[in-house]
Amino acid sequence: MAIINYIEKHLKTFNVKPHTHDYWEIIFVTEGEGFIETKENPNLHYSKGEIICIPPKLKHSNNSSIGFENIHFTLEDWSPFINKPFIINNSSSVNDFYTLLNLTYQYFHKLPANHPINLALTETIFSFLNLLISQSSNANVTQNLVNEIINHYTEKTFNLEESYNAVPLSKEYLRKIFIKEHGVSPSKF
Repeated sequence: MAIINYIEKHLKTFNVKPHTHDYWEIIFVTEGEGFIETKENPNLHYSKGEIICIPPKLKHSNNSSIGFENIHFTLEDWSPFINKPFIINNSSSVNDFYTLLNLTYQYFHKLPANHPINLALTETIFSFLNLLISQSSNANVTQNLVNEIINHYTEKTFNLEESYNAVPLSKEYLRKIFIKEHGVSPSKF
């Protein structure tokens, strides 16, 4: 079962220096916009109502020229099929997730972490987050790989491995959903 290690809120902030977490960091942006910067990945631009998910041990910073506010937490024992930082776009379901986060924030600061209410809230957050990921645009990423293959297949420098790296999913998971959706392994190309 997933475990929330801490849950906190940032009031208006402009920059958070580079840092890492031992677990997934989940950030719900409540105000403002900015970008998450890492060395390994392109900058992730975010705005109000979006959820940022940052993998464990990934050094990242958070920068905003207008300031941002958020509620954030780290989630232990969670292994989504995505292995790079990603954003879940704003939707009515994301707004419901925010309501759940506020409730969780209140109870985590009133009761012990192992209290049955906090354990139930953690399990609900874990399930809700997985649902949001499956409904997000990340669910159709195989089309990006198809486009890469179609557009660059005849080039001598085409490298399927680089195309895998451009998608925020693990290579094995991407390969499996590619086969399921297209009936053939991408390595056949």
